[in-house]
Amino acid sequence: MTVRVLDMLRLVSLLIFTSFTLGKRCEIKQCTFCTVDFADCTTYDPNNPIPSALDAKTKELYVYYYGPNIDLVKDKVSHLKALTKIHLSGNLRTIKDDTFTDFPFLTSITIYNSSLARIEDYAFGSNSSLLNLNLSTSNLKYVPKNVFHSLPNVVTLDLSFSSHMTVCSSEIPSISEEFRYMVALRELRLDNLGTYNRSCQYISENYFKPI
Repeated sequence: MTVRVLDMLRLVSLLIFTSFTLGKRCEIKQCTFCTVDFADCTTYDPNNPIPSALDAKTKELYVYYYGPNIDLVKDKVSHLKALTKIHLSGNLRTIKDDTFTDFPFLTSITIYNSSLARIEDYAFGSNSSLLNLNLSTSNLKYVPKNVFHSLPNVVTLDLSFSSHMTVCSSEIPSISEEFRYMVALRELRLDNLGTYNRSCQYISENYFKPI
């Protein structure tokens, strides 16, 4: 899914929720729209990239973070246990271990159009509720060894438009070996990978055999 399509989906969500918030000003200054269930925010503060004032009952969250590059850690999102969908973009450099652990209702994580260059092995913890994971349009060079081991129910995974990533370097662990743990996976997006790395000319016919 391209950035343009994702932005269109974000706009549609905003229009839907605007009908419920028309005439009401969001009391959180970083957020354009917010209800008990939904928030759309643009932030710049590296100490508060995801507004701490958000309602703990928030289910769907969009955050555009434009401050200095930061690492996303658990204590920045741990107050939002009711989340079902989270969409992040901007200057997020690393997703640290356990950032998305203990979110029992979280079914969709989108981190796109970001400066994301590293995901620690256990960033998503053991998240059995997660169905959709979108990490497209990032600066990721490879997928760490254990990232997907505890995500058995993910149905769609999008790594597309990651211009620094390659899936066939001998120096990088086989990405297919990691996907084999995602037994529910039905859609895998790898289009437009590695546009900065032209050494990868083809992928072996056995490359995805473990999946």
